[in-house]
Amino acid sequence: MKWNKCTSIPEVGKYIIGEDDVFVICENKISSQDELIQLPLQSRSNYNPIFLTFKHSVFYSNFDRELFKFNSKTNKETKIEEFSGALSSNNKNIFVVVNEFGTRIIDIEEEVAIREESVRLSSVITSSRFVIGKAGRKGKEVIVIDIKNDSSFNIPLVSKLIQIINVKEELVVLFYDDGTVNCFDLATKEELWSLQLVDGVESHLFSNLLFEENANKVYLLASSYLFELDIKEKICQLAKNYNEESEFEWYFKDSRLYSDLITFTGANTLGKFPMVAGVIERSTKEILWTIKCEPGVYFEEAPQIKDDKLYILDSNKTLHIFEK
Repeated sequence: MKWNKCTSIPEVGKYIIGEDDVFVICENKISSQDELIQLPLQSRSNYNPIFLTFKHSVFYSNFDRELFKFNSKTNKETKIEEFSGALSSNNKNIFVVVNEFGTRIIDIEEEVAIREESVRLSSVITSSRFVIGKAGRKGKEVIVIDIKNDSSFNIPLVSKLIQIINVKEELVVLFYDDGTVNCFDLATKEELWSLQLVDGVESHLFSNLLFEENANKVYLLASSYLFELDIKEKICQLAKNYNEESEFEWYFKDSRLYSDLITFTGANTLGKFPMVAGVIERSTKEILWTIKCEPGVYFEEAPQIKDDKLYILDSNKTLHIFEK
């Protein structure tokens, strides 16, 4: 599989891939033939970095804690007067807003608050029933809000928590600084199992945990390794060491999962900015395609894929679009 460049758009501050559209913040007017929706923002300097999408709309907040909605069908930006705060997460129509008074869970389609908590949550993830997030500045507590039963409870932490990811509807995986991963049942409030996912790899070399629901597996890029965790069998194994078969010394930086494709950024020297991006086939673990940055430029995050197009933004604020 190869990806061929179809266009490059300069002076792009950010791009957001939604359910139906791809939104961009761009200083110059872009051509409609690029199939991109331009947001009425000149830069990200006055806006929080989190942009959430729902159907044909994108939601964002500024540093005055005002919420806005932009609809691609009407091409209009409107202020959401009912709520204020910083957006934290979303799942379909459920958004989480954090303000000075605590956390509000909102059904954005109906524009009604479902529940309010007095604590301010961070690193929030949601499913249709649960909202999970760290409490406090140091994140030493994890609070679970059960929307269905209008209740909340704490998950006891093993050590410093790095990442939380959803597994199915009622299960959550917690990834700790020491490489420990445990699986927690939110419905029964019980820990199902705990494993040492990575041994001998320093925590600052970990990339994102990636969950593939259809395969019941979690993947992790760390240093030059790809680890695979089978949720049902509770087995973790080293799926591949990419330094064993390549002259290029890999240090993975960021990653995303799209069904059978894993996109990534990486560098060939520890501590360097990500100057390489690529696509791995999840089932075979083979690197299908890579691209290098120009000298002095680096990629800001792993490529994103929508339909048959791949998008990646570099540090020169150039958005590169490739077709499969």
